[in-house]
Amino acid sequence: MTYCLIIPGRPVPKGRPRFTRTGHAYTPRTTKVYEQKIRDICTEHFDEPITEAVSVDFKFYLTGKRPGDLDNYCKGTLDGLQPSALADDSQVYRLTAERIAVTKASEQRTEVIIRGS
Repeated sequence: MTYCLIIPGRPVPKGRPRFTRTGHAYTPRTTKVYEQKIRDICTEHFDEPITEAVSVDFKFYLTGKRPGDLDNYCKGTLDGLQPSALADDSQVYRLTAERIAVTKASEQRTEVIIRGS
């Protein structure tokens, strides 16, 4: 089984946790919004989450000279895939990621390929 997803718009890296004055941690709003966007797309493609071991390939299409850390894009996208596409990211046994430069903002997107074992 193979699933292909395209998340339109600029990919968003997983933001570092922020802390309130009282010491409580929270996820930045931009991260939450992006992860919810991914979940919404996944609910259109998955009736239930995949529970078997999978490999995941990411292609992040970005404009700009300082796009961010590739691993943070992976973290944010993996978190967004749960629980609609994947039951848990611990089931990922292989992960590949690539950052691809594009010239137009309208070309920015994330491509995700999930393959079952």
